[in-house]
Amino acid sequence: MKNFILIVIIFIVSFSAANAQPKKMTDELKKIRKEKYLENVSVDDATADRYFELFDENFLAVKKLSKQKKENMEYIEKNIEAADVSSRIEEILDIDSKIVEKKKDLYTQLKTFLSPKQIAQSIIFQLKFNKELKNQIDKRKDKRRKEER
Repeated sequence: MKNFILIVIIFIVSFSAANAQPKKMTDELKKIRKEKYLENVSVDDATADRYFELFDENFLAVKKLSKQKKENMEYIEKNIEAADVSSRIEEILDIDSKIVEKKKDLYTQLKTFLSPKQIAQSIIFQLKFNKELKNQIDKRKDKRRKEER
């Protein structure tokens, strides 16, 4: 895990210093993510590519649904007395159901080419990777704030 932290730090620092374009940063981050995935999950390169294709597609769909949910929540908060609050609440519940369905669909697709152990390793990897990435970004932001003072 220390190597992972070092790689993420190097990634963040190098791109912060170079003021890289978002596309290049995304590509580089995806490359690092795949390397770490291959180190942590017992799969070959083609299987990792297939996993990330499905995972990223699912992530974007869930993100879109989450945005719709957030918009509805904000509407309800600002318009609590509105006549359509009830329909907005029902829409939020429908969106929650769609999110759960998307996650189930991903699991069903993953089962076609990953073992239960590999799926479990993948879930754990995603959680750890995202947590560590967030921590490193937060540290970088904190450091930048302190430097600006």
